[in-house]
Formats: sequence, C-alpha cells, structure tokens
Amino acid sequence: MKREISYPLILGALGVALVAAAPADAQNNQCASRTDILSQLADRYKEAPIAQGLAPNGHLVEMFGAGAGGTWTITVTLPNGMMCLVSSGTDLILHDLPASGDPV
Repeated sequence: MKREISYPLILGALGVALVAAAPADAQNNQCASRTDILSQLADRYKEAPIAQGLAPNGHLVEMFGAGAGGTWTITVTLPNGMMCLVSSGTDLILHDLPASGDPV
C-alpha cells in the first residue's frame, strides 16, 4: 500500500525540522556546490524542481522529482551557495495544491 503525503506537509515538516540539520550534514559530505548537485540530480536521476520554499533563516528548501512513481530528493541550499541533501526516496506521488487561502 502506498502512502500519500501532500507537498505542504513535506515542505512544512521537513523544512522546519531539517533545515537546522543542514550545517551538520555538511560535515558528513552531504553538501556540495548548488551547481554540482543540480547537475547530478538532472543527469543521473532525471529529477527536476517540483516545489520550493524559503525558511526563516534564509535557507532554500527544495523538492526535486523524476515524475509520478519516480525518485525524489529534498535539499537545502545555504545562503553561501552550498546545497545539502536532506532526504531522498522512490514512488513519488504528485498532488494538486489548493489555491492560496483555500482550506486544505
């Protein structure tokens, strides 16, 4: 059984909880230049940006995906241009977002 998770839940929960962990990930070699990671995601995994949001601390949280049923990756880009991998997986399910201000 596949579990469906909406974008607001993903970006809200992971964005808030994991953005603070990004500098620690840099010490574990999970970070590189934004250009290098974008190239890897596009070339190796055929992933493109599907969602993004700006955290209060200035970190850019993004989700990339390779289409319905494909792979996905969540990243955090620091103000200095370093991008850190936060999480990744398979079996991506895409949902339509409600219009701004509409109840979820």
